[in-house]
Amino acid sequence: MDLVSLEEAKRQLAIEDDRTDLDIEVADKVEQASWIIMDYLKIEMPEEDSPSMSPLSVDIWPLGVPPNIKAATLLVLSELFESRQSSEANVLSSAVLSLLHRRRDPAMA
Repeated sequence: MDLVSLEEAKRQLAIEDDRTDLDIEVADKVEQASWIIMDYLKIEMPEEDSPSMSPLSVDIWPLGVPPNIKAATLLVLSELFESRQSSEANVLSSAVLSLLHRRRDPAMA
């Protein structure tokens, strides 16, 4: 269900430590970032107990997660991780919105 791997996330966050508790914290943030991106794109996330569907499935992106989606997810991840002790996080920054704009289904008024 994650749009980026733990290894990609740790590379983005410049984490070289292999502590299990840190990996769990990063994995939680990866999941949160993935949900934020999918929600913004208006792509319904699968039920947690549904083994047949994931954001990486062929139905959504036949060639895997597009690079701009990964980049946006990593930016959101960075903001979530760096602001985890604060309520000042700006997860949908202008950079993230710019990366996702063309892939978002526009709302109908």
